[in-house]
Amino acid sequence: MNLQKSQSEYQKAQDLIFNGVKRMNMLADVYKYPLYFEKSKGAYTWDIDGNKYIDFISGKGAIVLGYSDDSVNKAVKDQIDRSNFMPLNSTAQNNLAELFIKEIPCAERVRFFRTGSCAASALIRLARACTGKDIILTTGYHGWHDSFMGGRAGVPTMIDQNVMSFNYSLDLLKSLMESFKEKIAAIFITPEPCFFNKNFYLDCYNIAKENKVLFLLDEVKTGFRVNLHGYQHILDIVPDGACFSKAMSNGYPISAVAGSIELMEAEERTHLSGTFDTEVSCMEAAIQTIKQLKINDIHEIINKNGKYFADQLSEVFNEYNFPAICKSDDPTAFHIVFKNEKTAEDFYCGCADRGVLFYCNNNVMMNASHTIEVIDIAVNVCRDTIKHMDNYPMLSIDNSDITAYLKRSRIQR
Repeated sequence: MNLQKSQSEYQKAQDLIFNGVKRMNMLADVYKYPLYFEKSKGAYTWDIDGNKYIDFISGKGAIVLGYSDDSVNKAVKDQIDRSNFMPLNSTAQNNLAELFIKEIPCAERVRFFRTGSCAASALIRLARACTGKDIILTTGYHGWHDSFMGGRAGVPTMIDQNVMSFNYSLDLLKSLMESFKEKIAAIFITPEPCFFNKNFYLDCYNIAKENKVLFLLDEVKTGFRVNLHGYQHILDIVPDGACFSKAMSNGYPISAVAGSIELMEAEERTHLSGTFDTEVSCMEAAIQTIKQLKINDIHEIINKNGKYFADQLSEVFNEYNFPAICKSDDPTAFHIVFKNEKTAEDFYCGCADRGVLFYCNNNVMMNASHTIEVIDIAVNVCRDTIKHMDNYPMLSIDNSDITAYLKRSRIQR
């Protein structure tokens, strides 16, 4: 695989952008894994050197129908011809809000933003405004804003006093609830269905209700991916609020906060506003994406094919005593856990060299373009990669490996 142009572009970027690219966009060794791409369509992407790949990054989960979906692109192009931006509002936001209220259990009112980080931050601001309390008990990744980056350089130390992580531990959640009960506004959780089962989230929900605090879900990753109604539908609960992004628009930048009337009307007592929150083309992309999800059994396809892929990979791992397992309770975005980082990087770079891209040390992001035929090709690439790998440890995956993976992938701290 020739990556000369990609490497040259990376070197050029050193004089332009700190570190050349965002750290989270450099998934593996830049001399073995492509960095720059020029087009993507369906299940495939092409780098600037002309190499073609089957892609399981899916825009970090933002692609659910397949790259560059014709119906979504048409909706965007038609809107751009009428103007991407209006002086104030467009009817598209009402149309999109109607879809949300119809499909998402907790959505009595909706508010749109641009990014998942913005929506997550807005949701906890609403929770504080609604309750008059400051502390958020949280777990999982919620984006890069100060509220969720306590302990990082550049973030005020006081942040840790009001946003406390219970790190997916029910015992720690109960302890924090007992210690700070009168000051807690909400419990805020990012579902990770592959590692923490349904009962865990129901226990968290019950703790919130018993202690009369708000229960919030970060559905930036799960919303419109696991099914049309979000992970809250799988849990059969109605949270007080939730935030969404990624798959809701098949690759266009938009996010949403949806919640009860009581929660959402708290906006009157605070401030939530961005110039580009009313960008129309992204709303049209979301409308068309949700319509496609409703009429084409997309979620059934993604769940079925994701399970098939995880099962086939597991068979290959067993065949070669390869130190990796698939965690696939959510087959739309399953995980591969390796014995160590070197084995993981050798596998990912070997697959890339043979034309398959994975979201390294993160979810295998399925979309509707990943047909059985495409998956079979990818499985054969994975098999061939493993056959040509040397000196990997023939050891079983244990809980310590899963713990290490959860930290590498930022699921746990």
